Amino acid sequence: MNHITVFEALWFILLAVCTYQILKKQNAYRLLNLYLIIPYTFILEYTAMSLGNAYTYGNFLITIGGAPVSICAGWAVIIYAFMELSETIKTGIAVKSFITALMALALDLVMDPICIWLGYWKYNVPGIWFNVPWQNLVGWVTVVFIYSYLTRYVNTLKNVEGFFKPLLVFLLSLICLGVYTALMLVLMGVLV
Repeated sequence: MNHITVFEALWFILLAVCTYQILKKQNAYRLLNLYLIIPYTFILEYTAMSLGNAYTYGNFLITIGGAPVSICAGWAVIIYAFMELSETIKTGIAVKSFITALMALALDLVMDPICIWLGYWKYNVPGIWFNVPWQNLVGWVTVVFIYSYLTRYVNTLKNVEGFFKPLLVFLLSLICLGVYTALMLVLMGVLV
């Protein structure tokens, strides 16, 4: 078994741990929210690879259109875990969401250079932080903030019930992701 396969397996194991934690709390809303992060981030990964030509992945076992499913599981684990952690802070949802995004960025600042060095992925245009482009760093903050904020905000809505809450978060997040992606593509000169 090569190290990329171990990396993949670890993300799926961590996703299972998050799932187990949510099931122990018997919270179907959070479980659906966790698993909707996967298609949300898959769309991000696929778009960055195909439209933005931002990076290429190594030899991952489970991919869809070249995007490793384990990377999307990793996004879900990171967003969920840091949302849980920031939930303990007594402040408003915008600040909690920003702290969630900063924690995810801090993890990426360490993880990304190591993953590049191990050959898990390669940026097509080397960047400012150990060959990580600034767009990736901004992306982590933006993507995590959007999902974290919308999850918390929609959860406060009284007129949205049950499973419609995570679905609304997912749809609103996709809209925000589309706007963000279009802006980034314009800044990168891909869309004029």
